[in-house]
Amino acid sequence: SCVDFWAIGCMLYEMIFGFPPFFGESPEEVFMNIVNYDQCLAFPEPGQGPEISPEGESIIRALLTEPDRRLGAKGGLKEIKQHPFFKDFP
Repeated sequence: SCVDFWAIGCMLYEMIFGFPPFFGESPEEVFMNIVNYDQCLAFPEPGQGPEISPEGESIIRALLTEPDRRLGAKGGLKEIKQHPFFKDFP
């Protein structure tokens, strides 16, 4: 489901950078950062953390978006597997 695809985007982000894409001092702040994801989702500047490929950033952004626009919303896992991030996977 789309919620599961959102969770995959969060896990990818945290696995790459070592911290979650949405964080805050309180649960309320975390919630507001998620609700306002389009303004709050940020990637470390080059040299400020692990490097991420353009395809890596693209798939995370495509997963952490509105349910109807989310990668996988229309084509499920098959749609996700066709993303350029997976081009070198068999």
